[in-house]
Amino acid sequence: MSIGEYTVPHEQRALAWIALHRAVPTEWSPEDRREERRSTRENIRERYISIGRSAEDAVRTAYEQGRIVLALSDIEAGEPIPWAVITADLRKACLTEFHQTPYGTVLLDMG
Repeated sequence: MSIGEYTVPHEQRALAWIALHRAVPTEWSPEDRREERRSTRENIRERYISIGRSAEDAVRTAYEQGRIVLALSDIEAGEPIPWAVITADLRKACLTEFHQTPYGTVLLDMG
């Protein structure tokens, strides 16, 4: 669960939005398309980490909830945590992916 205005209902809507907007080949049978969408929804739920107003907010939320471990040892006590830098590093490392939805930015594990 996320903090602030991004609560469980927003998480569920955002995850459903991502699944709905994944491409499924139109030449597949209706049954195969339904199965693919179901499989996609399950996969997204399993890979879900957090949601936030922005990518940086989603990373901060995941860190605060203990869902993601970051090496923050080089930050002096009392210094603000550079969430934008950490988010950029996560994007470069290709360990996570971010999805912008009408309900917020969702952070998913690449697993």
